[in-house]
Amino acid sequence: LVIAQKLENDYLDEFDFREMPELLNRNIFFNTARCLFIESVDKDTEIFSQWFAENPLFYKFLLGNTTKYENDLQGLTDFLVGTYTEIIESKSVVSMTIRDYQDISRTIGYVDYTQVSPERPGEIIISVFLEPSQTDIGLGEEVIGGLCDHIFSNSEFKNIKKLILKVYPQNVGAIKCYLKCGFLPSEVWKVDPALNSWESQIGNYQKGQVPITMILSRNRYNQNNSKPIEEVKYQFELFMQACQTCNLTLPLKNDTNT
Repeated sequence: LVIAQKLENDYLDEFDFREMPELLNRNIFFNTARCLFIESVDKDTEIFSQWFAENPLFYKFLLGNTTKYENDLQGLTDFLVGTYTEIIESKSVVSMTIRDYQDISRTIGYVDYTQVSPERPGEIIISVFLEPSQTDIGLGEEVIGGLCDHIFSNSEFKNIKKLILKVYPQNVGAIKCYLKCGFLPSEVWKVDPALNSWESQIGNYQKGQVPITMILSRNRYNQNNSKPIEEVKYQFELFMQACQTCNLTLPLKNDTNT
């Protein structure tokens, strides 16, 4: 799955990597208007593990209902550093550190992706996390959209048919972002899209703390260039209606994390 190229001289000229020798041996994957996606290394884990440790939704996503590190921020951070060091060193996972395109010394996010399973070679599951100050400014859509473009527009990924991600329903900002990028709750692919399939997903979450699964197929990606805002609004309204029907309390806007 690793699709990357070594840094060329034109990148050195544009970004002056010579003043940041720790970047010279890394692979560069791609860039968007505000982001440069580069190969993650062990040193990066200390930065984004602190973000993860301080985010309740991510804690829940990674550790479920365990309270082992509930009052031990340093212990949780150390655990996450170890966990993500293993992920970065894994040959089956592609890990990318997101740097600010205008200031590449600054880390502003992290993404990774891997094949769902050997039995499902045409499906990739992706994970995305932004530095907290970078949320609610439209960057999430740029990052997700750039990653989707990178995979679906690259001939090396021609056999990939679906991108999958998981998100907790309380993460309203992220859900809205994923909808804008074309992702839909997984049941939409199995039943009449006119039905409120969000209720099934939220019901499963309430029963077993299972995150919502959202999917973007290659066919939908190819048809989604116009990104009709009416469909995004419609799906988001269905989501909010499902939360109300299921009596799911959502956080205030300031507590959501894209």
